[in-house]
Amino acid sequence: MTTKPLLRVGEFKTLANITSNSADSQLLTLIEAESEFVTARCQRRFDPHVVTLRYTATPTYRGGNVSSSNRLVLLLDYDVQKLISVTNGDSAQTAIALADVELDKTLRTLRLLSDTLIWQSDVADGKFIEVKAECGYGYRFENKGKTLSAALNNTATTFQSAGAFERGQLVKIDDEFLYITAVNAPTYTVERGANGTTAAAHANGAAILEFDAHPSIKDYVKRGVQLRLSQTGAVVIGTNAAGDPILQSIGSARAALVQSLALEGLVDLKGFGGV
Repeated sequence: MTTKPLLRVGEFKTLANITSNSADSQLLTLIEAESEFVTARCQRRFDPHVVTLRYTATPTYRGGNVSSSNRLVLLLDYDVQKLISVTNGDSAQTAIALADVELDKTLRTLRLLSDTLIWQSDVADGKFIEVKAECGYGYRFENKGKTLSAALNNTATTFQSAGAFERGQLVKIDDEFLYITAVNAPTYTVERGANGTTAAAHANGAAILEFDAHPSIKDYVKRGVQLRLSQTGAVVIGTNAAGDPILQSIGSARAALVQSLALEGLVDLKGFGGV
């Protein structure tokens, strides 16, 4: 599953005071590369995606995923934002109602709310606890009042909307993510069922929500693209008392950016978790 762009071309151009559209395709390529770089560097996904995570009911002191101090608590190793389904790892692979679990996004835990339930995993028979969820760190979907202007079935590769969108943008309609690959407004060509979701039918007038990444990550991608665009091998990071520019090498500037990610706690020391 490829990381989707964490910054829109239009956002970068606004931040960089670029008005021409002639280099939009090249800018999108650079944004895609920088988005992949920050994802790999942080060992964490910042774009929303649906995955099924697999865990064992073995206590953590034995290398499993259940809290050693509380057997009702499953320790997650991924940024879960929204639960879709939870299945126990018993021989029958029993579905657990979402009302019977409590997700703590900050602590990354999933707690059973009933003492009559217990986490199970019959690993020898290939049965694991499975948590299907919408995951990703620090993102949101913005509702700017944009809607479908015609109904959309589950196989169409274009949608109609009076709202303005751009190539390289991830949007959400109901529970489906769609990735815009071409623009001929008001027609938009899309990748259906993007980032692990399932293509579905959507009614005329359905809201189209726009993906917005974590602010610090957007800033990092912007600065990373600017480094890639530098033709001098150095960037200006300020001015001295005399008003002369202070230059920093591209390598040093990149290292400073990476360090800023770690200082903000955006690097996931556990890696990509259950994916």
